Amino acid sequence: MKAFYAAALAVLGGSAAAQSGGMPTYSIRNLGTLGGNASYGMGLNDSGQVVGWGTTTSGERGFTWDALTGMHILSPDPGGTDARGRAISSSGRAAGYSAMSSSDTRSATWAGSTPTTFNPVPGASVTYSGGINGSGVVVGWALTSTGYKAYSWNGSTSTILSSLPLGTEAIAYGVNDSGLAIGASYGSSGSTAVAWDESGVHSLGILGGGAYSLGYGVNGSGHIVGHSGSAMGQQGFLYRNGAMSGLGFLGGDTYSTAFGVNSNDWVVGRSGNGGSQHAFLWKGGAMVSLQGLLNDPNSSHWQLFDAQQINSSGMIVGTGYYDGQLRAYVMTPQTVPEPGCLGVVALGILLRRRRSEDRRES
Repeated sequence: MKAFYAAALAVLGGSAAAQSGGMPTYSIRNLGTLGGNASYGMGLNDSGQVVGWGTTTSGERGFTWDALTGMHILSPDPGGTDARGRAISSSGRAAGYSAMSSSDTRSATWAGSTPTTFNPVPGASVTYSGGINGSGVVVGWALTSTGYKAYSWNGSTSTILSSLPLGTEAIAYGVNDSGLAIGASYGSSGSTAVAWDESGVHSLGILGGGAYSLGYGVNGSGHIVGHSGSAMGQQGFLYRNGAMSGLGFLGGDTYSTAFGVNSNDWVVGRSGNGGSQHAFLWKGGAMVSLQGLLNDPNSSHWQLFDAQQINSSGMIVGTGYYDGQLRAYVMTPQTVPEPGCLGVVALGILLRRRRSEDRRES
């Protein structure tokens, strides 16, 4: 009997270990192009809608994509030269910019193909949208005569997001549904990752041995990712519960950056060295190459170097080379038995075996 209980505990313990450390496998979809030679995946919501941008025969254009209807162009203002999509809200509203020229770039949102442009900082001729939340609040940055200014725009009015006390400039890259904005404050000593809430600006700090940090993504719990200098070199970080933790980098690489984090604290980004870059997934303390998680007939065509966002279902959007051509992609986790379920199945087998042995002994 003791041997049976030892075996049962081993099964359950092994199952728990697998569940905490296991990585999903993925299928991958090439999102194609807008008629040009490249496309880039930038944002993703929990409904699986994607936003990004690509080249066309008449300049750059943003796009949204979903599995049912495919790719839809996000146009610039009439007479404009370019447009890019960067983020997408839970309702499917996209945010990015529309350019009339290189010196006239306007923050924009799209509910369809036509942009709604706005100038969140009076006097600025170059503005960008970095993120958008479910309430339609947009954050971004503007180039002014005194440098970069971060802003938050609620659809009718804008608020300048201040830099840290020793800073002179700021950029906002993202915002969650609670209104927590994240980005970086810049001063003479470099950049520091920051978050803005109703009480003001807050420093996220810098990893030990580092001199700079930037915040790029935030989830609904207020957990923030980005990158920071450190004693090991630049590495992606996850900031939660008031502390910044370095994520390291893939084997053979020397730096990393984290761009997206989902509700489960799964993190995606880019790891690299002097000669190459690799998209990664960080989960439960382990970082793995997304290339190694592909389980798809087209896996050999891809070289994944960038991952920008991950949603609550584990879908990932980014950019890679498909047969040498730059293409936006979306990766979908494949349905596999949960490790915990495998443990229950194995335990059931042990129970049946034990009952059979008891009957033979009686």
